[in-house]
Amino acid sequence: MKKMLIAGVALCATTAVSFAGSLTVGEHVYISTSVANRQGSGGEFAMTEINADNSVTSGGYQFNTFCVEKTDSLAKRSTIVGISGKVLLDDGTFKDFKGGDINNTRAAFRLFREWALGFPIGGTKTLFMGTSNAVTYTYDGSATGKQNAEDLQSAIWNLLGFTTSLNANALAYQTAALSEAAFAYTGVAILNLVDKTNTSSNTQDQLYWTGGGDNFAVPEPSTFAMFAIGMVGAGVAMRRRRNS
Repeated sequence: MKKMLIAGVALCATTAVSFAGSLTVGEHVYISTSVANRQGSGGEFAMTEINADNSVTSGGYQFNTFCVEKTDSLAKRSTIVGISGKVLLDDGTFKDFKGGDINNTRAAFRLFREWALGFPIGGTKTLFMGTSNAVTYTYDGSATGKQNAEDLQSAIWNLLGFTTSLNANALAYQTAALSEAAFAYTGVAILNLVDKTNTSSNTQDQLYWTGGGDNFAVPEPSTFAMFAIGMVGAGVAMRRRRNS
């Protein structure tokens, strides 16, 4: 990523899961890069729900994720402006991924979903189990786990059209995701984010799994919902909160 916008107040570490249930446009999140199973410029990241004053939301969600764009900036404190199957561009518009290959996009979501389904605190899981393309992922923060995270992020970027050099393991992740079309990609979407302190500046979008199978992400291109948001002035403020 080109840059990272660092905010000054540290949040208490909590235990993350792989999904967050139902999120709402207008909610605020804190994205932590201090994750044991992480190396390089991508995920895993930990995302935590925060209030308007930047305090952690009592009873709010926390979950781990991977990023969407390869070269956009990351604002640690961000506001959700869309939950979609599209990427938010610098000009405030939503576009399909580069290349427009819906099968590749579904494969990226399928790979992320397999990772999310196996999310324990520590340990190794087989992704795409029972197939000739089965691969493993280690979640424990070891050197293997960190490398697995970097490889999985590289495969996701490459599938979404952000050309990335793949080592043998990242290529195996990508091949499994493309080959095993019978595995679900449902329940996965993209959190479109803007900088919480400057809502005219979009930031690194993140992948999101509901923990279920709702197919609100990656339908046929003609069925994508467009989000109308005002991105032309820094005076735009989104204060709407989710009912507890």
